[in-house]
This record gives sequence, structure tokens and C-alpha cells, in this order.
Amino acid sequence: MTKNKNQAVIPSAALSRALNVVSHGAGKDGLYEMMQVDVKNGTLTVQCFNGTMGGSVQTAVEDQGSGIDAMINAQALVSLVSNMSGAVTILQEARKGLKVECESVSVTLKGTQAGTLPELEDGKAKGVCSMSGEALTLALQVAVSAHNDAVNSLSSVLFDISAERMTTMAADGTQGAMCEAIIENGEPTTFLLPLAFVHWMRNVPSGAKVTIKESKNRILVVAVDGNSTITMSAPKGQHQQYPNLRAIFDSVFAAGKGIRFAMEASAFYKAARQVKALGATSVHLFTENGNLCASAKGDVGKFRSVVGTTSEEISIHLNPNVISNGVSLLETPEVIYSGPKAPLGVVEGALRFVFMPLVVPDEKETETESESEAEPIAVEVAEPVPA
Repeated sequence: MTKNKNQAVIPSAALSRALNVVSHGAGKDGLYEMMQVDVKNGTLTVQCFNGTMGGSVQTAVEDQGSGIDAMINAQALVSLVSNMSGAVTILQEARKGLKVECESVSVTLKGTQAGTLPELEDGKAKGVCSMSGEALTLALQVAVSAHNDAVNSLSSVLFDISAERMTTMAADGTQGAMCEAIIENGEPTTFLLPLAFVHWMRNVPSGAKVTIKESKNRILVVAVDGNSTITMSAPKGQHQQYPNLRAIFDSVFAAGKGIRFAMEASAFYKAARQVKALGATSVHLFTENGNLCASAKGDVGKFRSVVGTTSEEISIHLNPNVISNGVSLLETPEVIYSGPKAPLGVVEGALRFVFMPLVVPDEKETETESESEAEPIAVEVAEPVPA
């Protein structure tokens, strides 16, 4: 192995975890596709920034010398370390390059002196929420109901913080999700985060202690897990223009409203996936002889399955592509049915979903199924929300 005064040693597994988390924040060109690697006083810091969002991980290492200051290609380093096993030695090379050694493997990565990445910490940001990583993971599940198109104003998640709870909400026009997570403490505030950043936040370990900080324009998430600290930063959206999902959920889940029954989520999830495999655009949820059934007709065949039991009369058509992701997170939820043309409510614990029904032709008036259309959920937005 190369002798070098400025070097650090870290287990490959720990280094790979840190790199995988941070690399999600890397861009695709110029300085933004680079990863900043610093070692100082026994601490390794890796950081990426894509122009709007950024993240860093700090973790303990065994170091020698005056430190390391490198700026190298993020994806190249992630790919390289992912194939290593055992202790990894990183060494300073000229022009902010980096040498990575593990057992008999030695690779040198070219660096760049084109500039540095911006600081993620904001001295003016104040803490607005403290919670466990487990509570954060629970709250982020609503992301399955957000719009997947990054340019759409609904490709975001709303965070509403009170003294004891953090409520998250998301919708895409045909479905909505809401979750209330118990937190350690909070300062009342509301902010909107882009869906891409919310997905990135899922890398926070369940056992971490999480602090969310807010400044005028940005949100900072800091997660401390043992000797590692994850820091993530993203711009806030205009939450004032986000639809009033809370009013929709309050209406659907109002006490005493609708017919309520339990459903085996795993059975319904399998049914939805099988319906999609048949090319069907609608799944009919109905009762027959005390059984809760799901049926559909697709381009290549028909489907029918029992997904629960209830003595109540139920009949509603749903989009299998919409409901499958949400239902996959549940076990035995309570379902609130208010009619074939009303939103279907599904709740289990702190997690709630609203699914809009499909309008389908009357089977008595047509022999073939036509294309079904979804009733849009009332979430129109006046102006786009910045991601």
C-alpha cells in the first residue's frame, strides 16, 4: 500500500452507506456531479449538491496527517467502494484528487479545483421539530400519493408541525394520503418539500435522532445516529397555494359517516396487481353473500377474488394503478364507504388514504367495458408550486 501522511481508514460498509446517502444529492454536470471529501480531526465529511438540494454525512475515521481535501466524481467513487470489502484507506492526491485502497486494489480518482460546494448549514435556521427516525419514516409514507411528475405542482409533500405532532399530506389528483406522527417537541409551522427530497429523507435510519430546522427559504434536516450525522437541505415550496387536503380528510373520515368495515390489505393488493396484469383499468369492489369481492375484466381475461367479509352492501369502482401503492403499506385497515361516487376512505393507525372512484358505464346498458374515467379529487392549484 502507498505511504502517505494524509490518509484515513474506514470500514467499507460504513463508507459505502455514507456515499450512497450523499450521492442522491449529486447533479449531472459540472461541479454538481462532484463529491466533496474532507477528513479532519478524525472525522470524514462527504457532501454533494445539485444546485437546489444538498446533503452531507459526517462519520468517524482513523486519520493521519494534516487532513484530506478532495473533489472527485460522485458516481465513480460510489461504484468503486460498493465492490470493496474490508478496511478502506483513502489518501490525498494532487489537485484535489483521491486514492482509494482496499486489500490489493488501488484506484486513483482525478480531482477538480473548479470550486467548492456551498455550505449546507444556515446560521439563521431555527429548530422547529425534534423526533425519532422511526416517526419520520412513518410520516414520509404519504409520498406514495404525491404526483410523480416533478414539474407538476402536486409533486411535493406538505408538512404541518404543532407542539406534539407532525402531520404530512400528499395528493396527485385521484388520491390523497395523510399521516400524523408523534414528535418530541415542535414549533408551529407549515412548509412544502419537493417529492425528490422526501424520497431522499427516507435514508434517515429509524434509530436516529432527527431535528428539522427552518430558515426563510430552506429546510434543513439533521439526523444523528451513533457516530454519524446526516444533513440534508432543500428549498421550501409555496405551501399557501397547496390544496386544503385537511378539509377533504375531515369530511371523508367524519365520525358516524359512511359504512365501515375491515379489509385484508394484502389480499386486495394482490388483486390490484393481478388486475393490472390483465390490462384492466378498473377494479370493482363489491359485496356478495357476505363476502367482499374484487373483480375486473381486462384485454386478456377476467378476474375475481374474495378480499374480506362484510354484511353491508358495497359497490365502487377504483383505479388499480392508484390504490396498489397505498394499500401495500397497510395490513387490516378500516374502510369508509359513502357511496359509489363518493371518495373511499382507508385508515390504519396514523395513516389515512382517500381514493377517488371511477365513473364506469352501466353494465345493463353496455355489453363491453369502456375506458373508465376517474373523478378528480378537489385539489386544483391556482399557480405552480416551486419544487
